[in-house]
Amino acid sequence: MTGGAGFIGATLVPMLLARGYRVRVLDNLSVGSKQALAGSDVEWFVGDIRDRAVVEAAVENVHGIVHLAAPTSVIDSQLDPCMTSK
Repeated sequence: MTGGAGFIGATLVPMLLARGYRVRVLDNLSVGSKQALAGSDVEWFVGDIRDRAVVEAAVENVHGIVHLAAPTSVIDSQLDPCMTSK
């Protein structure tokens, strides 16, 4: 799951774990935090989704991806479009 440490991810991860799914979280922790999922049995990848190597490592041998990574402010992404692309 990208963006798994944010508000929505931190709500969804426990639901997936409760249903028996194994969960990997890729997050740059710019907004979310590992504390949001403290005690959860997740595999962590800390990095940016714009970094191909990090993404490839995080998605190796997975069966599905829930993509939640995004800037939290539309205005910030308009003022700094390079933040949302590489």
